[in-house]
Amino acid sequence: MEEDTIELIDLLRVVWKWKWFIIVFTFVCAIAAGIISFSMPKIYNISMIIGPGTIGTDVNKGGELVYLDTSDNITSEIEGEAYNLKIIDALKLDGEKKPSLNLKSLTQRNQE
Repeated sequence: MEEDTIELIDLLRVVWKWKWFIIVFTFVCAIAAGIISFSMPKIYNISMIIGPGTIGTDVNKGGELVYLDTSDNITSEIEGEAYNLKIIDALKLDGEKKPSLNLKSLTQRNQE
């Protein structure tokens, strides 16, 4: 009676027979992946929540905190690219490789 099993040594012989093809194919794929990854533009996405600062714990007559600026003013400054140069300088990027920042603002009102 003949068994329908595959011996491990048979698999190893097939791999050994095709070893150069496997090595070359792996090397070509690694080189292609490296070329593609280094030629793609670098795109970074960052999300953050920015809130207006308050003056200590001072409250107005209505019992609300006193804010230094309004969210509408902060939104207009972000969209007007007022912070772009400060961010680029803080990242210490080269003058020739300065990225273009695409800052977006989404104003979220308190739900009360």
